Amino acid sequence: MPTVQPSKFNPARIWIVLGATFAALAVAAGAFGAHALEAAMENAEAGPKRLAAWGTAAQYQFLSALGLIALGLMPTAKTKLQFASGVLMVIGILVFSGALYAYSLTYVKLLGAIVPIGGVSMLAAWICFAVSATGATNAWFADTPDEATH
Repeated sequence: MPTVQPSKFNPARIWIVLGATFAALAVAAGAFGAHALEAAMENAEAGPKRLAAWGTAAQYQFLSALGLIALGLMPTAKTKLQFASGVLMVIGILVFSGALYAYSLTYVKLLGAIVPIGGVSMLAAWICFAVSATGATNAWFADTPDEATH
């Protein structure tokens, strides 16, 4: 009978699981916004603006979730830059989308000051992703010469 070997830590799986989870939550948030929130915002102060912010939050969350899944599926060796991209995407989702969701529900305008931090995080994540996708990052960011060849 074959023995089951414990699986090694695989960061790629984490990105895929997080991406799929964030994507599912974005779909749920989009559906909530299109149905329940839309009716609630009909007579709310700045309702259309708040509803649009909710839609933007769900859209960017979904796109970043797809980025996390793509990051986990990259065929290249997992580099520090890829890890940074994943962390920055998660931070971007939590800060950008989270602040927009909170703004939409509460209309606390101060939350708008936080949104750009999440946006910059998402932008940096995609730049890290693009650079890591070149495959050259192993040589550029290797700690030792041996890492550049593996």
